[in-house]
Amino acid sequence: MQLTDRNETSLPEMPSVDGVTRDGISGKVQLFQKRAGQWSSWQKLGGTLISSPAVTAWGEEQMDVFAIGWDSQLYHKQYRDSKWSEWDSLGGLCIFSPAAVSRGENQIDVFAIGLDKHLYRKWRDGSSRWNDWEDLGGICIHGVAATSWGANRIDLFTVGTNSCLYHRSLEGSTWSGWKPLMTKGYQTQWQTNSTCIYAPAAVSGDKGRIGVVSVGIQNFIYYSWWDDSSDLITDWQYLGGHCLHGIAAASASNYINIFTIGTDREGTDNHLYHLSGDGSNWGSWESLGGTCIYAPAAVYRGKNRLDVFVIGTRNAMYQKSWVADVEGTTSPGNGDRVAELDIPAVAETLRLAALSGVPFIEGLEEIVAVPSGSSR
Repeated sequence: MQLTDRNETSLPEMPSVDGVTRDGISGKVQLFQKRAGQWSSWQKLGGTLISSPAVTAWGEEQMDVFAIGWDSQLYHKQYRDSKWSEWDSLGGLCIFSPAAVSRGENQIDVFAIGLDKHLYRKWRDGSSRWNDWEDLGGICIHGVAATSWGANRIDLFTVGTNSCLYHRSLEGSTWSGWKPLMTKGYQTQWQTNSTCIYAPAAVSGDKGRIGVVSVGIQNFIYYSWWDDSSDLITDWQYLGGHCLHGIAAASASNYINIFTIGTDREGTDNHLYHLSGDGSNWGSWESLGGTCIYAPAAVYRGKNRLDVFVIGTRNAMYQKSWVADVEGTTSPGNGDRVAELDIPAVAETLRLAALSGVPFIEGLEEIVAVPSGSSR
């Protein structure tokens, strides 16, 4: 198979929105101040790809992207000194979207699921030579998420055949076994409390603390923290949305950015949507436009630049970048919460949201209240 640039795609520019978000449980309206920065236009990276992309970065001028080609092999493209390379094949026969992580300078680990549904790893340690594929076992569906909080640590999250989340980690040179991801206080109900219909996303915070993003059975997006000391996650936070294909996440300076492919109220747009927050307070979803056919991928290059990658309607990869206008601004989208209006009536909340013109992904005509800690 040859990856080409002959394909065109439909990636319309859409205005971003900010200002108002709503809490579907309490009926509160929260006002946010827009962060200083701007999104670029879409840049075409080519390829003929049949999976969500994966991306990792180990410097401001060093990025590596991965995706599965038409022949089911894993393909790689690297960004060095402001230039993109051509696509090159890393081999393999892959059936679900890959994941990638960097633990240091030119130290890259990429993960993919093979025809036997085992998870496989390919990596390089500071050189241009890739090691052979390593079989990590498991029976995985949908895909995998990978993150690292240090040079000797990798954490993986995937979905098993029972549609529940599982976790495995590398410490030094030793892999742990696969374990179900359990919620604190709900250990006996883990099979109903960790149901996930797409590959999860994961971001590393402080050492031993990982943010996990998942998509529940009603296509809503949830967020939680996993703690190494307890090997448990906290209660899932409901973030709304109506997710298509899957999710991506990236973090810097305690801000978390979540991306998904969403729909308008008629379920037709397939735009890229973005949400940012600090893990407790979240802004509102904003549309970044595009017409995307697989889940996105995202990564920070330094604390003031964020890159997101999608696959367009003719299977080519596209890149969109956010660059801060001022030093110290680390996250696009809505910024710090500046006010909160306590509106008891849900109807009044919807009226104010409609007047603001904010296109919420799940539609203005419906609020679904999902209490904290409830079954998803």
